[in-house]
Amino acid sequence: MQPEPTMSLPRLCLATLLIATPALAADPAPVTDEAAFRAFAIDRSMDFGIGKQVIHADGRVTGTINGPGDFTGIWSWKDNLYCRDLVVAGEQTGEDCMVVEQIGDTGMRMIRARGEGRVYEFTFQ
Repeated sequence: MQPEPTMSLPRLCLATLLIATPALAADPAPVTDEAAFRAFAIDRSMDFGIGKQVIHADGRVTGTINGPGDFTGIWSWKDNLYCRDLVVAGEQTGEDCMVVEQIGDTGMRMIRARGEGRVYEFTFQ
């Protein structure tokens, strides 16, 4: 007598798909050049889970965060990093320079504190 399978075929297929899906995503590619950054990120709406933002060609950043609401700021490119200074809920955040990685044509990753801080992933809308 054979033991009964512990997972049905549909569940096995779903589990395989869920495990394999991350391998289908594009690997992040470092962005160290302002021209390359501008080519894929400027004037695009970006969702980052708790809000949305747009990085504008004229050096402005605008967006909204769930809870605090709208934010504004400025950005520049320094030492191969994206640097921004925001005003959120009336409070200035101070400059933060971030490592940028492009994720295919669909998004990017930013790592705060010059690549040593919190990681944010953005999906282009």
